Amino acid sequence: MTVHDLLEHMSRGQRKSGLRRSMHYQLTRRVLKGAARIFAVSQFSRAKIEKLFGIPSAKIDVVYNAIDERFLHGHASPAERQLIAERYLVTYPFLLYAAASALTRTWSALLRRSPRCAGNWRKSRNSRI
Repeated sequence: MTVHDLLEHMSRGQRKSGLRRSMHYQLTRRVLKGAARIFAVSQFSRAKIEKLFGIPSAKIDVVYNAIDERFLHGHASPAERQLIAERYLVTYPFLLYAAASALTRTWSALLRRSPRCAGNWRKSRNSRI
């Protein structure tokens, strides 16, 4: 089993009632406890899985996300980059975060917690959902 995102559990699911939050936590913990192996995407995630769910570290391996090499060179021409900048009112560089619309608080929390983005986030809240 691969664990990608723990932010919902770290923030204690503030948008959910106590019962729903508790059920979500208990079900996640049960699934993780029942898994033969768990892949975490970072050392941070590994530590959080251990701490939040009481999973032994020997059961968790860290497997970092890989980047498709095509993304290293960019796939948009200068004209396409200009079109994107004009259409979506973005400036380069920018961060594109894709997730379910119900998690809008999650992405803003992620930006505030990211040291590299925090300064820009506070200066300008010109974001698009």
